Order: sequence, then C-alpha cells, then structure tokens
Amino acid sequence: MSPRRLHVALAALLLTLVSGFSFPRFAAAAGEPLPLSPEEARGKRLFLVGESGSGGEISAVMGAGGPETAVPGATLPCGSCHGRDGRGRPEGGIAPSNITWDSLTKPYGSGALLGRTHPPYDEKSVKRAVTLGLDPAGNPLNPTMPRYRMSLDDMADLIAYLKRVGNEPIPGVSATTVRLGAWLAPGEPGTVTRALLDASVAEVNKRGGLYGRKLELATETLTGDATERTRIAAAFLDRTPVLALVAPELSGAPGSDVALAELLEQREVPAVGTISLFPPADADLDRQAFYLLASPADQARALVETLAKETVRPAFALVASDAAEISPLADAVVSETERRTYAPAENRRYSATAGPNDPWVEATARDLAAKNVAAILHLGPARDASALLLALDRLGSRPRLLALGAFADRTLLDLPVGLAAGVRLAFPVRPIDPASSDAAEWRALAAAHKLTAGDLGTQATALAAIKLFVAALEKVGRDLTRDHLIATLETFERYDTGVSPPLRFRPGKRMGARGAYLVKLDVVTKGFAPDGDWIDLD
Repeated sequence: MSPRRLHVALAALLLTLVSGFSFPRFAAAAGEPLPLSPEEARGKRLFLVGESGSGGEISAVMGAGGPETAVPGATLPCGSCHGRDGRGRPEGGIAPSNITWDSLTKPYGSGALLGRTHPPYDEKSVKRAVTLGLDPAGNPLNPTMPRYRMSLDDMADLIAYLKRVGNEPIPGVSATTVRLGAWLAPGEPGTVTRALLDASVAEVNKRGGLYGRKLELATETLTGDATERTRIAAAFLDRTPVLALVAPELSGAPGSDVALAELLEQREVPAVGTISLFPPADADLDRQAFYLLASPADQARALVETLAKETVRPAFALVASDAAEISPLADAVVSETERRTYAPAENRRYSATAGPNDPWVEATARDLAAKNVAAILHLGPARDASALLLALDRLGSRPRLLALGAFADRTLLDLPVGLAAGVRLAFPVRPIDPASSDAAEWRALAAAHKLTAGDLGTQATALAAIKLFVAALEKVGRDLTRDHLIATLETFERYDTGVSPPLRFRPGKRMGARGAYLVKLDVVTKGFAPDGDWIDLD
C-alpha cells in the first residue's frame, strides 16, 4: 500500500474509533474553547439557575427513601452546590462531588464515601444519577443530592453543558489582551466618559498592562427609549465579547435602568462601577452589577441625616411630587424620619401633572409660611422647587431648600442670590475640583491626554469606576475569569478611589456607597461647589 493510501486508511480508522465519543469543543487555531452552542447555553442556564431553556417544567425532588418533597428546580439548581465551575464547594459538612466531565468519565472510575467505588460515568449513567439518584454501579447517591424531573430535551441540554463545565471561553480575555466595554450616554457625558476611559487604559498599557495583558476598550452609545437602548446594548454584547463593562451608563429613558440591569444578569456580564440614577430596588440581590453611585433613596435619607444632626433640629416640610419614580423616595424619607423620631412639620404631595404656575404652589407656600418651617426637603422637578421658593419669598419667608442633584436644572441657578444661598443639593459623587490636592491624578491624566475640564462630575464617576476595575484585576492576577473578578470585587472594604466616597462591596451588597455629598449653588458661575464631607449612611 502506498504511503498516501496508508495515511488515508489510518485516518478513516481513527475517525471510526473516535466517532462514538464526545470531546470538549476547542478552537482549532489557538487551543481556546469555542463559544457555547445554543444547547450548551441552555444547559448552562439549567445548571446555574434551574430554569428550562425551552420553557419546560423542572422540579427538584428531595427525600430519597422516605416522604418526597418536590420544589421548583430554581430553588435547588445544580450550581448552588457543585459550584459554577462544577468542582464542588464543601459546606456544612457536605462535600458535593466534582462533576466536570473529565472527573465524571475518569477511565479508572471513582472512589466514593464509605469505600464504595463505581465505573466511569457516561451519558446514560449521568441521566440516571440526575433523575434516580444512582451512580454507575447502582449505589444510591448522598441523600442530600436532589433528583430532578425534566424533559428529554432539557436533559440533553444539561448533558451538553456538563461536558463544558470548567472549560468555557472567557469573553474578552486572550493570552495578551483584556477587553472591557462601556455603555455611554449620548452627548457630552458620553464624550467625556470615553475620553477619560481611553486615557486611563492608555496609562495602564504604558506601564506594561496587567500580568502581561494589555487593556482594550470597546464602547457603545445608548440612545432612544428603554426598548431601543436595551436592543442596542444587547447587540453590542452579541458582537463584542468583553470581560466586563466599566462605568456603564444605565440611566436614560424611564424603565431602561431595570431593563439593562436584567440584561446584565441574563448575559452574566459583570458591570464595574455601574452608573444609574434609579438603580433597581433589589440591586443588592444582583450578582453582576457593582453600583458606584448611591441610590436616590439613600441620597434623600442623607438629607434627613443632615437636618437631624443639627444642634437644634429645624422644623422642616417634606414636599414631593406624586410621580411614580418619586413616591419611593418620599417613602424613604418618611421611614428615615420615623427611625429618627423626627417627623416633618408638613408632609405634602402634589400632582405630577401640575405645573409651577398652578394653584398648588401658592397654597403650599401659605401653609408652610404659617407653620414657620425653616427647611424644605423637596423631591421633584427643580422648576417646582424654584417656584415654591419664590412664592415663599413673596410672603416674607426664606426657608432653606434641600433637594436631589438628579433633579437640578437651570431654574435653580437663575434664582436670586439671596434665595440661592439657602439651597443645598445631594449628589452621589463630588465633581472634581481641578485645583485641589485630591485632583493631582486627574490633572496628570488630563495633561498627558488633553482632557478638558468639562463635566467634571461625570469624569469623577468614570475615573472612580476604572480605578476600581484595575484594582480588582491587579488582585485577581493572571487567572482571570468573570467569576474571579466578581469574587474579588466582593472583598473590597472601603476602597478609596480618591474621587468618590469609599466603596464597600460584599456578597449581597452591590451599592458601593450609601449617602451623599452636599453641594451648594454658585449663581455667578452658574455651577455647583462642594459644601462639606461625605454623609455616610453605612
């Protein structure tokens, strides 16, 4: 037989021998794992959260050898015991097995507790273990192991994913690069954020990168309503694999914050230094998003703290719009006043559809003037707060005004100097003061990369986010995965970025700072100026 025919025959024989076996899917060129197939992706969701990729019913059954109890699969997903990498995490005296495919299919079988052994697993015996709780030798598994009921299609998806557990691609990470992404707001905020992130990435790369890897930045500007912004964000993640998002801008059209936060959870993309004016109420329950800014509710509570800490507590009024997004903030203020036994002299709601020229303004001003309130905590559009201050001034009353910077606009800066002097706004981050000693790092960055002094509040948030991200990567080291990044961020305790309040994260805590800075108006420059230190609610 000629050498060529021998080569072909041997190749055909080898193909016949291996055709009955399944191997992990690897990229042919670089030896890196390929992206998950649709079946594997559905199986991963089943493994991690106990939900069917096809919408079928999955239940977990407990009570082997006795009364059975069935609960939804989402209550006891596989990954909750065996770990996201399938290697098992001993807890409470129980040591879940390593169920990576390499471990399950070891040719020499496996030792078990109580001295029992069994042959290697294959697809058939894995199905039996999952559904009946028996190993390949027919031994019952540990009674703490649930038995699962699911469709054949769902079982096929789960098996497909088990062959990939511990051998998945790491999005955005190669041997030489780490790609991070950013969702940007339109206009100037997005422009200055991109410029600052570009400059920060360039500085890291100038120092040689991180553990032999250079950073790359990919960005996408989110525009339109909530649905369109979510569509753009999803399309970006589809075409641009990133390890994580840095300083992603969630705030925009009403409802987009929640939709984008849900997208992060669905795609399992960590978001470091997430920026949101209205983070979801259950943000601490999210796994992926690490929020940089305090929620508006916490900022409103910080305003109560400011008044309550005064030597003589002033009589104050809570005046709030009844708009859907404002009501939870007013509720937070009321809860804080109850906790401090510091009830407002007046608790007034007004219609969100009423304008600053409507009768409610004059009527409210008369009531507040009659009660001689010394301060107003206003939650709603700045135009309404300005109209109320002007109406009170006409009655000879000049109470202080405390409000959220998120609602500030030009109408406050156009107030007469005497009225503006009594206005204080709560901000979750203090704008960079280019002349301060704290801004030395920003000045060096600005000089090296020609950054402008525009929108310094946005630059502060972006700089804090990228510093947090880089600090986390430095702690993770070379063994970089999304899970390692998240676990590392959860160890940060009062991390000082220099341009934000100290940030604190842990499992079950995703709001890095709870409180606010107070900022006063500068009607001459039509801007804002810091007024005091961080008000810490933690």
